Amino acid sequence: MNRPLFHQSYGPGKFEGEDCTTRFAYNDMQYSIGELIRENTLRTRGPFSLKDVEAYEKDTKDTMCVECIISLLGAAYIDIWESSDGFVEGELVFSKEGIRLD
Repeated sequence: MNRPLFHQSYGPGKFEGEDCTTRFAYNDMQYSIGELIRENTLRTRGPFSLKDVEAYEKDTKDTMCVECIISLLGAAYIDIWESSDGFVEGELVFSKEGIRLD
């Protein structure tokens, strides 16, 4: 697969300025994977693996960049929310254990 090394921001649109991990979590949200932690914030918990990336890419026909995959593999969770202007924003929080390669 010809995968970009570094992230190219989405835009214009709902994910403008965000990286692949926000789009990944948003896709999970559509399948009710995740938990509501605040009024408008959904948390998708890791650990994440390459199998999760492959499933996301198959489902969305989108290709994640290497930079975002590495970040995702080391993440404990991703929080996403919709801002007051209608954009989806996200925050990736890393785990203490580090990256999983399975």
